[in-house]
Amino acid sequence: MNDELIELDDALLLQQVGIYEYHHPLENAEMYRERLTALLDDIKDTVRAGNAIEASDPFAYNNSLAAGRKMTADFSKLMLRAYNAEADNCVRSLRAGALATATKRLETAAATIARLGKTMEMHVADGHRALRITELELTADSPAGKAGQGARPLRQHPGRRSHQRHRRRGRRAGVQAG
Repeated sequence: MNDELIELDDALLLQQVGIYEYHHPLENAEMYRERLTALLDDIKDTVRAGNAIEASDPFAYNNSLAAGRKMTADFSKLMLRAYNAEADNCVRSLRAGALATATKRLETAAATIARLGKTMEMHVADGHRALRITELELTADSPAGKAGQGARPLRQHPGRRSHQRHRRRGRRAGVQAG
């Protein structure tokens, strides 16, 4: 029973910083599956160990080191969540030939976090950044990435089109009647 509790706490910890289980573009590519699994495990291990984001420990908030540590921990989770969301979006939307653009987006996100977290000396750890960039490179190297299948096209809600048709018909009816 204790193992189950730890597993749930572990999933909660990962979700708090934006690490979710989603359908990765490479999960069905047999030759990439093992490497992807190892890479995602490394990303999770980095987060679990608290090595994904670095920040200053002796930060005081309202003259309290305890309040400063709590604020730093909360802000670290928020920033790591934003970075991981950007990394996931880059992976999902990766198109053929767009690795440089996706990598730049991720580096820009890391630079923004460093700029906004300057007071607390906060930044995404180099090791975590390297893992997320490796994930991008692996996705771009795959047949799905080369074909530009990382992104799924946006579709209009099916009910929306139907609603627009009825409005047009109503206008036509109004014009004919008037």
